[in-house]
Amino acid sequence: MPTDILLFIVFGFLLIVGLFSGFFEKVTGIKIHTHSAFNRPSNAYLNQKEREDYERIMKELSKIDPEIVSQARKNVESSIYANTIQNVLLEAQKLKRIKEQGTYEERIKRSFKLVVNKIQTDKISNQDLERLEKLFKLKEAGVISEAEYNKEKDKIIK
Repeated sequence: MPTDILLFIVFGFLLIVGLFSGFFEKVTGIKIHTHSAFNRPSNAYLNQKEREDYERIMKELSKIDPEIVSQARKNVESSIYANTIQNVLLEAQKLKRIKEQGTYEERIKRSFKLVVNKIQTDKISNQDLERLEKLFKLKEAGVISEAEYNKEKDKIIK
């Protein structure tokens, strides 16, 4: 009985050592990465394609404002998504777009204001203006086509 426990401990220790030494990976072919997503991984674990992808992503991140990249890393670390450099790049690109163009709601409001400014608003009631705004949101979301939107808009305006 004590021999079984001792063997269990020894084999468990060897398994753990094998996992971290790379022996397990060589024997089974299953990759186990123990590096952080933000530290440059050792080339022993990366094949040529992965290395090229990593360098491309790092080059893309270097073009983005460091404050945005830092915020993107924080967002990815606190999210449910995998903490990978690819997700950091996607989050950084999203934050950069929001900083440059505003949120989706802000862009919709700006676009709607442009549409309303083209129409003489003094001839339209508030209720019709609300209907126009709903139509515009449906068109922007892709629920209705441009032709349907224009047809309904013309009905409301007249």
